[in-house]
Amino acid sequence: MKLWLTCMECHKELGNSPLACYPTDVVEDSLYEFTCLKGHQNKFRLQGIKYQFLFESAFGALIEGYYLEAVLGFTSSLERFYEFYSKFVCYKAGLNNYEFMKAWKQVSNQSERQFGAFLFLYAIEQKASFEESKFKIQDQKAFRNKVIHKGYLPSEAETVDYGQNIFDMIKVVSVEIAQKDHEYYHRFSGGELAPHLEVDRDDPTVIPTGMGSILGMTYEPSRLLEKDFRNEYEERKAKLLEIKKKALLEEHIKAIRNNTKPSTQA
Repeated sequence: MKLWLTCMECHKELGNSPLACYPTDVVEDSLYEFTCLKGHQNKFRLQGIKYQFLFESAFGALIEGYYLEAVLGFTSSLERFYEFYSKFVCYKAGLNNYEFMKAWKQVSNQSERQFGAFLFLYAIEQKASFEESKFKIQDQKAFRNKVIHKGYLPSEAETVDYGQNIFDMIKVVSVEIAQKDHEYYHRFSGGELAPHLEVDRDDPTVIPTGMGSILGMTYEPSRLLEKDFRNEYEERKAKLLEIKKKALLEEHIKAIRNNTKPSTQA
């Protein structure tokens, strides 16, 4: 996956032009360093909760037409949401990070175990069992296994359905815990959002930058419930097409100007 970042100096000169944006490889520690074509050095720390970042990556792959990659990304996002939810409930109950990670390590390599941990912690937190049928969990598993283990190539419609089911589940469950314990949720998610905050305080060259996400939540959790996966998909796909057209036009104009010689009088 490539992440497009804007050179801050080029942005001052060019505004919101695509020519000020540069692709960088995604890295685990979220620290991105690059030098633009004009020699400007940039260093960004991307702030984002892991499951949201993975979902956004998968969403981008879907928009670009990479359906297999999108299914893999949506699946990874869901598993990291299980971890996020489990950590939230355990921390709230007083378990420290060291003990949580020791426990999670025992289930981290098996998605079914992670889902099982989520089911029981959900029941503890909500005082009710999780309704699998509401989010077509069994259909999700069958489709995921067909793609990952049997090499099935998903269609656009199938990938959109899969992404929407996962989106709807994460959206509803995350809003539940945010509304139930608003202040604690935002303190906890803030720590997950910017785990490198203390390290970056000692380096003024690092620019913190947020990651817009369809699963991002404001201080009004209910607003997330208003988001519609399919509408967002169609809008972003149209916007991407417009950006590509604009970039191609700018490159075409630039090429024409470079190849045009000033007229000379005899």
